[in-house]
Amino acid sequence: VRLSSAVPNQISVTWTYSMSVYLVRQLTSPLLLQRLRMKGIRNPDHSRALIKEKLTADPDSEIATTSLRVSLMCPLGKMRLTVPCRAVTCSHLQCFDAALYLQMNEKKPTWICPVCDKKAAYESLIIDGLFLEILNDCSDVDEIKFQEDGTWCPMRPKKESVKVPSQSIPKVESKYIIFLVIHFFKVHTKLVEHEAIANQQSESDNVPHPP
Repeated sequence: VRLSSAVPNQISVTWTYSMSVYLVRQLTSPLLLQRLRMKGIRNPDHSRALIKEKLTADPDSEIATTSLRVSLMCPLGKMRLTVPCRAVTCSHLQCFDAALYLQMNEKKPTWICPVCDKKAAYESLIIDGLFLEILNDCSDVDEIKFQEDGTWCPMRPKKESVKVPSQSIPKVESKYIIFLVIHFFKVHTKLVEHEAIANQQSESDNVPHPP
């Protein structure tokens, strides 16, 4: 650039264009689920170690947790888990169903964990081996309880006793009860008197008369 007004300035501009073409293929939820299964199942001992870590007594805390209840129902569809899954970045034990999670993200991709609302990308998903064992062993329960040593037990609902509604049982007033008792004693007394008179007449009839 020349700063002199007597000499003209000349500016040249060169434009450069770039273009890229990508060939992509949309992956469906069944295909993603198949690939997730191919990644393998996380060892159940990993989840047991996580349970022991969560239930380890804190010396600085006055409250000690000795058990942990976990649901076998998916928080997304409120149905029983079939493929228990969670992200490796999640710190909770609760799983969600992998098939349903992939279907929902296929329609509207958010990749948010339905349990803790944190990012749960597809690459971070794992299938929990311990929950698979529990689902295969317990087909009639929807909730379990983990113990301090990593063991678990099913939480079966208690049988509720059948209570008869109070309205179905008619209430009898005390005055009416007293009346019935008095009436019963009167009737009983009359029966006893009649029986005594009948016995006396029978005895008098059986007494032999002098010739």
